[in-house]
Amino acid sequence: MHSKIFIKLDANLNMIKPKPCLQRKFIFLLFISMGSFLFSFAQDTAEYHYFFLENLKPEHSAIYTLKQDSDSGWIRKDFYIENAKLQMMGLYEDSSWKLPNGTFYFFYKDGSLFWTGKYVHGYKEGIWLSYHPNRMPADSICFRHGHPIGTFLQWYNNGILSDSLVMDQEGNGIEFKWHYNGVISSAGYLTDWILKKGIWQYFHDNGKLSQRETFENGNPVKAESFDENGDLLDSCLQNQGPIFQAGIKDWFKYVYRAFFYTSNDPFPNPNEYELYFTYGVDENGMVRNAFVEYPLHDDLDKRLVNAVSKSPKWKPAISHNRRIYSRIFEPFSYNVSYPNNQLK
Repeated sequence: MHSKIFIKLDANLNMIKPKPCLQRKFIFLLFISMGSFLFSFAQDTAEYHYFFLENLKPEHSAIYTLKQDSDSGWIRKDFYIENAKLQMMGLYEDSSWKLPNGTFYFFYKDGSLFWTGKYVHGYKEGIWLSYHPNRMPADSICFRHGHPIGTFLQWYNNGILSDSLVMDQEGNGIEFKWHYNGVISSAGYLTDWILKKGIWQYFHDNGKLSQRETFENGNPVKAESFDENGDLLDSCLQNQGPIFQAGIKDWFKYVYRAFFYTSNDPFPNPNEYELYFTYGVDENGMVRNAFVEYPLHDDLDKRLVNAVSKSPKWKPAISHNRRIYSRIFEPFSYNVSYPNNQLK
């Protein structure tokens, strides 16, 4: 899903617009507080941007970047403009930020750790860790020259294990997955890092077998499907992603209305802004764990999360003849110059 909603911005968003004098003070404080890495104004370059968009004007930005040349490479530090907290820190071999080389840290807006891991000349190396917004572990994976090796573990934000993968140096492995309620979801073997081989078994969220499938060279060659009582079926459910009950257009209308209910005055500066948010739809169609992955402003972020979290039920995703938990990543766009506050 990558459709966009265009609306007017709430006037409260002007809270992220630094006045010229405050902007200079803010930049100065950043240099002082991070003095161990920043040696002088002349050695550093600074940019404003919004995650994927580089070199924006300060009033259109969510992130402030400091880049510094050092003996070991180019140090990059990104800060949330709204609260001056660190968003990421890492070392690159080049000034264009194409070759990461060193340990990287990414943080949520509240300062808690998002994920961390090490690059060696552009390749992931060693253990990488990530965390949910509630600070529960999200995943742990070991890399060697960019390839996963050893044991990979992934958890839901409720602490239940969602995925376990053990991989050897040749790319052969075994994988187990679990439903959001902790019941086994699937199990089988992998080869060449990603290709399924042999017999894979898939399970309904009540523990009953939903499908038994045989793979050769990553391709399915035989399958048997079962209903939630374990009885053999003549046909199986078609794979599909999660679907909002009333359709995708009504989903965007719902989010728009739920999000915009408190707005009064239009934002004075014409520009388009985007919040990149993610949420889960569980096996029963309930929306869970919504959060803004690339935040813009606290008020807007919270209103969007609140709107999505209160969503009516969805039709859950279907895979291998059973309902599964799925995550959706969407851009939510505001165009303050869009006429009459309408959806596009």
